[in-house]
Amino acid sequence: MIDQIKFNEQKATEAATTLLALTETQKADYLWIIKMLYFIDREALQRWERPITYDSYVAMPHGPVLSTIYNIIKKNYPSVVWKRYIVTRPKDHEVSLNGSPAPRRKLSEAEAELINEMYRRYGHLSGKELEDLSHHLPEWHDPKGSSTPITLPALLKVLDNKPEDIERISLELEQEQEINALFGA
Repeated sequence: MIDQIKFNEQKATEAATTLLALTETQKADYLWIIKMLYFIDREALQRWERPITYDSYVAMPHGPVLSTIYNIIKKNYPSVVWKRYIVTRPKDHEVSLNGSPAPRRKLSEAEAELINEMYRRYGHLSGKELEDLSHHLPEWHDPKGSSTPITLPALLKVLDNKPEDIERISLELEQEQEINALFGA
């Protein structure tokens, strides 16, 4: 059974730029964008048994986060696609669009609508308010200054999936990743 899935840089960037384009200033603080993308991925898993970003999840002191996106933003990890469309300003603790949003190549219409819906639901909240909200999610536990993985099966379990469904979803995601690797997607 698959515990973690392979990050999809293109889809994650498209999701982030779609989200940033919805804001009045086309920029946001780090915590807000990281939390919004987590809530969006979580909702996609709940509805469709598939995430949008295909990132790994971790519990951190500020709540659950998407690990690779966190590292791109906070630790300046290399990310060619992300950095083409999103500017990170460490001194201001914010990210912003670098011109236009990424062209939609991987993000489906349904996924874009989900991003819009989640923005309508949570976009008015600050990063700190989203953090506080995320502390009430059943998959989060305080890692006491560190970080601990939130495995895909653990997240699927708190989203009320039965063990046989968790196994099926994990297997489907693993097969999907193998196919994508085969075709370079």
